[in-house]
This record gives sequence, structure tokens and C-alpha cells, in this order.
Amino acid sequence: MTASHDKTARVWDARTGDLLATFVSHDDALNSAEFSSDGKRILTSSWDWTAKVWDAETGAEVRSLEHPEAVFCAAFAPDGRRVATACATHREGLDIETAQETVQLRGHEDIVLCVAVSPDGRLLATGSGDGRPASGTPPPLARSSSSAARAWGSTASPSAGWGKLLTPEARRP
Repeated sequence: MTASHDKTARVWDARTGDLLATFVSHDDALNSAEFSSDGKRILTSSWDWTAKVWDAETGAEVRSLEHPEAVFCAAFAPDGRRVATACATHREGLDIETAQETVQLRGHEDIVLCVAVSPDGRLLATGSGDGRPASGTPPPLARSSSSAARAWGSTASPSAGWGKLLTPEARRP
């Protein structure tokens, strides 16, 4: 799966390199694209201020999730019913069916560029221009000493001891 500045997401055969499907509906460049854990849905994020959920088999748009600014990254929760998104000043967990926010994350002091959900769906990891690798309290040694360091990728790990819960109980204050 690739996300492109030509406003498309494309699915490729990993063995042959053949193009299998193209998803077109965004009005601006895409920043990320990924499959749900069951492979039935695709999630894309874009500079057009949306994250979109697609049916992977038919290519139909299932839901467009509007945001207050460009969406740099979006990630499925393992259950496929919730997503986490990262924007310049806004990051949240959303229920796909209702488009309602389930949690809003705080803690970064600069733009948030990436988000990942742990395999069990309990934790989120975010990366930011502030050099902090996670939303909330990161491990003390994980903070970058350079103000120019930006995190462009993140991975959530339940065993790392940091992150935020992506559950209804973790609603924003």
C-alpha cells in the first residue's frame, strides 16, 4: 500500500509488483495509508483535512473523518472500529461508525507527525517536532537533545511502559 502526493492510495501485489487497486477521493496529497488488521478496510490521511476509511474489496469510501487541519498520519486500532489521527495541533482517537472523538491526546509542544496503535489497542505512540516520541510521559532518555529533531514514525509497545489508552475510559478531561 502506498500513499502519494498525486492524491491516490495504491495497493500493490507484494510478489509481482503489479498494481491491484487505486483509491481516489482526496482533494490533496496523501500522507499515510494502511490496512486494517483484518484486511477489510483501508485508512488514508491527507493534506485535505480528512482521514478516510475505504472498503478494501470494493474501493468504496466508507467514511470521511473531517479534521480542523491537515492529517499527517492515521492508524487503525486492532478492532478496526477506531482510528487514531495526528494533525499539526490536534490528535485524537475516533470511532469510525459515529465519527465521534473517543480520546484527545495532549502533551506535545510542536506539530504531531505520526501516530501508531499498539497491537492490543490499549496504547498510542505519537511522534512530534518537539522530539518527544510519545504523547503523555515518555521514558526520560527518549527525548531528543536537539530541537531540530523531528519524529517521522512511531510504534506503540505495551511493554515499553508509555503511551495513552485508546479506550472509551480514556476520554479527554
